[in-house]
Amino acid sequence: MAYLKFNTEAFHTDLQNTIMNLCDNLARDFEAECAGKLSDTSAGETEYYQAVQESKNIISAKVLFGAMAIMESFGTGSKMDTKNVHLDEYMNSPMWNELRSGKGIVGRPPGAYLNIFGEWDVSEGKMAGLPVEHFVRPKPPNYAIQNTAKEYLSPGGTVERITALTMLKFVMRMGKYFYN
Repeated sequence: MAYLKFNTEAFHTDLQNTIMNLCDNLARDFEAECAGKLSDTSAGETEYYQAVQESKNIISAKVLFGAMAIMESFGTGSKMDTKNVHLDEYMNSPMWNELRSGKGIVGRPPGAYLNIFGEWDVSEGKMAGLPVEHFVRPKPPNYAIQNTAKEYLSPGGTVERITALTMLKFVMRMGKYFYN
């Protein structure tokens, strides 16, 4: 009698490692592609973090963007793109100017405040609540992060293509998990 057996433990371990490497490579490439579309100052504020096993069922890799990169990609002041999914979080944080009721940049009230870079600064309050975009010019978005995310995550995009190729290579070597 002959038996065909499958080593599920080795299969699961190798599959998990393959997906971990896939996530790692995709995040690293995403960060590099975004950085390539940003100015040198903003590109220096992008940071990729290696893939980790968050839980039994979740593997994640992340890319963080500093304030300069976010402002360059989403714009500033009256020219900003409000489709930033983290804009509400920022607007409800201590960094947002409480006198600012819209997108336009206005002067801060007198006193210490936490700026967008997470640093403490002091305002004299001379322009409190008044428009200051003639001093602090608003900048239109360059959409570096948004366009790269769209390229990566859209149907048929980078994530789907690279994942398909990676899984095809993995499946083509599955014979090594069978034995008798």
